[in-house]
Amino acid sequence: MENHKQIIKKFEDDGFYIAKNIIKEKQITSILENVCRVYFKNNPSSKFLKEKKPWDNDLFHEEMTKFRDENSKEFSLVYDSSLS
Repeated sequence: MENHKQIIKKFEDDGFYIAKNIIKEKQITSILENVCRVYFKNNPSSKFLKEKKPWDNDLFHEEMTKFRDENSKEFSLVYDSSLS
């Protein structure tokens, strides 16, 4: 693990720092499942309703982007769910 001086130097040099293993994989999966649940509730015609991990599919991301562009109000609910 890097110490705080190394982190600051990396940030100053690159303009960003990637912190790894901060959140447990199980927590990330739980958040993604919740976001998908809200998304599917607002877009019941999604082609990815039955997929176990739709977030791993690039076409799912394309579908969400299209949904965001065409249904900004409904998508704001999905977005808000990802913040909590």
